[in-house]
Amino acid sequence: MLRISEICSLYLLMGILVGSCSNAPALNTPIPTSSPTPPVIEEWFGMQVSSDLWQADNIENTIYQHGLLTHRQLTGCRAWILSDEPAYISSYDPDWDASSLQHFYTDVMRLDLWRMKDKNGDLRDTYFELFDTTGVSDPEVGPQYLRRLAYVLVETGDSPIQCVDAVYAILSSIKPESFPDIDVAQG
Repeated sequence: MLRISEICSLYLLMGILVGSCSNAPALNTPIPTSSPTPPVIEEWFGMQVSSDLWQADNIENTIYQHGLLTHRQLTGCRAWILSDEPAYISSYDPDWDASSLQHFYTDVMRLDLWRMKDKNGDLRDTYFELFDTTGVSDPEVGPQYLRRLAYVLVETGDSPIQCVDAVYAILSSIKPESFPDIDVAQG
């Protein structure tokens, strides 16, 4: 025969079980899940930077370096915001004839992609030269009529093509009016 305290304990246990079942979702009711957190997009140097893909760092108190973007998924992919041409900064004499230049355009920018080779024909630097075209009716005019914003030296790391494409994608988001004045030579 059960004692009264055992009967009370049994009823209490049954009450807890029934109560917890009443709060559980029905078998056909989907259990809510949290949605993935959307990437944080912030403006940095006038461009839209996704914190999921890039780490953006300001560089202060240096002559030529002003910012650094480091890709979070492409190993070794970095982009340096510079106020002078990479060949000038590193003091090497590029082979201009062996080097290549491509022009890319947005509604407000001309992005010149340079692939500079040294005198031995080896690739030395890959960089973009950024021009504001908002004040010019024909963006194909020479650079002396465009406002140069900066140079962006690209370290391509393990994935050269993907890295250059990723840097181009972020540079093409630049709003020239929001790009800081970093005292770049204009001639």
